[in-house]
Amino acid sequence: MTDAEAARADTQGREADARAARSAAEGEATALRAEVSALARLLDRDTAEGGQILDRLQVEQGFEKALGAALADDLRAPEVAADGPSGWAVLPAYDTAQPLPPGVTPLSRHVSVPDVLERRMAQIGLVEGDEGTAAGRARPRAATGEPRRRPLALGRVPRLGRGHALGRRRAAA
Repeated sequence: MTDAEAARADTQGREADARAARSAAEGEATALRAEVSALARLLDRDTAEGGQILDRLQVEQGFEKALGAALADDLRAPEVAADGPSGWAVLPAYDTAQPLPPGVTPLSRHVSVPDVLERRMAQIGLVEGDEGTAAGRARPRAATGEPRRRPLALGRVPRLGRGHALGRRRAAA
């Protein structure tokens, strides 16, 4: 009887190991199916409505991070008609030009964008070193009766290798 009990214990041990391996494999298969489904949804969304606006930009080397910091996920949105679904729509120019503060370089000098992004890009600038704080204080006020528009100033830090890192900073009100 001892041999039978030992054989039974051995068989139960192998069965438990096999069940654990099967469970792990099923878990991995489920995770892979979920990932495939999520990627398919992203692909469908990104190719719908003519694709993302990012596909229509040309960015000078070294300024990719600045553009990403300024517009982030908005770059994935498509161009749409004014009455269309969510996305980029052409807006009229401002009644009064809203220049960037002195010492702030427009990011648009380094990025070619379609007309639909011109208005937004006009309000995004780059500053060197500690100029970001001073540029925010020196920003001209909006004309009476108009809402104040706050330009986005991206502080530029020294180049590291082929690119440089940029941080996102809003000018003080």
